[in-house]
Amino acid sequence: MLPTIQDAIERHYDLRLVHVVPGSRQFVAETYVLETACGQQYFCKITSKPLFIREIIPALPLVAYLHHQGIERICRPIATRDQALSITVGDRLVVLHTYIDGAMRSYDYDVRAYGQLVAQIHGLATPEQGDTSHREDFT
Repeated sequence: MLPTIQDAIERHYDLRLVHVVPGSRQFVAETYVLETACGQQYFCKITSKPLFIREIIPALPLVAYLHHQGIERICRPIATRDQALSITVGDRLVVLHTYIDGAMRSYDYDVRAYGQLVAQIHGLATPEQGDTSHREDFT
């Protein structure tokens, strides 16, 4: 991770990072696992690809909303001191996410559990819909 990005993370999130370890790299972003002096861990994604940035920024509040509505095992964005869900360093978008220890990193997962998660997500109201009492419960 570039020192300028680490400095920006520490400043905007009010953290002191003691370990920065490269995570599994995917096509969309560089990934890192960060550890603070307090022992907290975060998952960090950094991308400079404009096509992805344009899609990522509006999706961040929705991911935070899903967690707020009870989706527990979701890597949600962490807000900065100013309550922003991302920061920009030069042409790079930087997003800190919660770190889920032991998160699966493969496509070998329980199909039933996956279906239950999809049903749970579909059963939620979007922020615009409000009341969900009329929704299918997908049992």
